[in-house]
Order: sequence, then C-alpha cells, then structure tokens
Amino acid sequence: MKRIVAYYISAHGFGHMTRSFEIIRNFSGFETHIVSGHSPETAEFLGFGGIKAASYRTCIIDSGVAQKNALEIDIGKTLDENADFIEKYSDLVEREAEFLSEKKVSAVFSDVSPLPVTTARRLNIPVWVVGNFTWDWIMEGFENYDTRFEKLNYFFKNQYILADGAYLLPFSGGFEMFGKIYKTGLVCRKPSFSSEREARAVLGLNEGQKAVVFTFGGFDAIKSLDFFRKTFRFLYQALKTGEFLKMFILYPRREFLFPIFFFQLTALLQSRATE
Repeated sequence: MKRIVAYYISAHGFGHMTRSFEIIRNFSGFETHIVSGHSPETAEFLGFGGIKAASYRTCIIDSGVAQKNALEIDIGKTLDENADFIEKYSDLVEREAEFLSEKKVSAVFSDVSPLPVTTARRLNIPVWVVGNFTWDWIMEGFENYDTRFEKLNYFFKNQYILADGAYLLPFSGGFEMFGKIYKTGLVCRKPSFSSEREARAVLGLNEGQKAVVFTFGGFDAIKSLDFFRKTFRFLYQALKTGEFLKMFILYPRREFLFPIFFFQLTALLQSRATE
C-alpha cells in the first residue's frame, strides 16, 4: 500500500525548503505532496526538479517574522501579520483539512508551521514537526517590545503541542512542549561545486584569498557598505571588552542557541552602528 505524505515548508527564507527537499529526496516508497508559501519558480530554483514529489502547491501556511531587509526585523509588521494569520486560522485549517482528505494523506510533516499540526490532529492524522525552532520561541523575545506578542505566542505554542513529536535539528530552541523528540544531525543540500577550486573560479576568488559573507540577500551592497563598516568596528570592540557576552547573560537558558541570539545581536549592532 502506497504511503501518502504531506510535507509543509515555511517560506521564511530559503533554508526551510533546501533542507526539506533533502529529506524528501531520501523518502522511499512515499507519494509526497509539498505545500509551501514559496512560488513554484522559487521551488524550482531551490531544487524541486531533483526530487520525486506527487505535487507542489503554493499557499499561505504561516506568517513568521517580517523583515525590513536581511538584518532588520520589523516588530510592528510582525505583530500585525501574525495577528491577521491567527484571525484567519480557522478558515485556513478548513482549507487544509479538505486538501489532506482529498489526497488521502496518512502522515504530515511540518517545517515549521503550526497550521498543519492543528489540521492533522483534527483529522487524526499522525503529524511531526521538523526544524530547529518554533515561531513562538522566536517571537518570545519580542514580548519585551510589545506585550501583545504574549497572546500570539501562547496560541502558537498550544498548536505545536498537538503534534505527535518533533525531529530536532542542531542549534535548536522552543521544543520543550513536544512529548517525543527525535534528535537528528544537520541537514543541508549537497554542494553544486565539486571542489573549493571550482567554487573560487566561479566566484572570481584567487587561491588563498579570503572572503566574508555578510548576508545571503535582502541588502543593497553599496548602500549597506557604511552600515557594515560601522557594525564590524563595533563587533570587534565588543569582542575585546566582553560586551558581546552580555547577550548570553540575558538569555542564560538558551546559551548559544542561534535564532533569538541573532535577532537580539542584530538589534544591538544596529543601535551601536548608528551612534
């Protein structure tokens, strides 16, 4: 009997999709239906053509964090978009319930939207979350800016808790609510270059020449140059004085967990870069 699976992928950035595609690529004997907020063109760019999937469908499945660019978080817009998402949540669950029933899905995976968790539980379909964070955990730090995030985060947490379990990737946080947790290693797609030499040739880098990746997108390079100069001057000074470590004192339970640290560090860098 063919096993029919629905795999939901967040459209916040490309990372959720690239790692999900690698997981799906290794599914054996599954009829997999992929659902994501990314367009079919983006999915194709990220490697959809290299996996065996029964269908690809684009629709809203989460709201995530709104960003002004690659480094700046728009707190107000994030609040509005998530409040709007929750207001429409019941209708979205109805939509997905119809889809899962139509496809006769027998298992659901989500990276990392709570919507398919709620829907699958309603239909008594086994459902697992795959990822290294949950949206309530990411936005927990935003409660310091606006207490209305507390209600949003409480709602999302109570959807995630309905999952049968979670596949936990490294550098994670926010998975305490899951009853069963399966720890995994890092998941990423295979490099398209066969060697470092080939990568250097394509990128125009000489042998031994060093390069720093500031961001994977969302920034105008010329306009951002002055911002980066000021940012890295401050970062160097912070590392020397120990101010950098204050980030971990603010969130001692999370230690070096990446997402909340990234957003908090970004806020600090931006404030110092404009001084």
